[in-house]
Amino acid sequence: MLKSMAAPYASFGVTFCPTGGVNLENMNDYLALPVVSSIGGSWIATRQQIADKQWGIITQQVKDALLKAEARACG
Repeated sequence: MLKSMAAPYASFGVTFCPTGGVNLENMNDYLALPVVSSIGGSWIATRQQIADKQWGIITQQVKDALLKAEARACG
């Protein structure tokens, strides 16, 4: 879908930051798309985790995502 949406804007260099449907398992699929400059989503820190002040869990989720993105960039 992103490729189709990006096509009319290709000459302008428009990139996207998808957030819906992104998770740890598929994040690198999104990052591999040339029209994607970044990703986001509540999976990194859910509303409940924040409300419950689960900072350790959130920190680990962020570390896991960074490690996975780094492995993609290096490999």
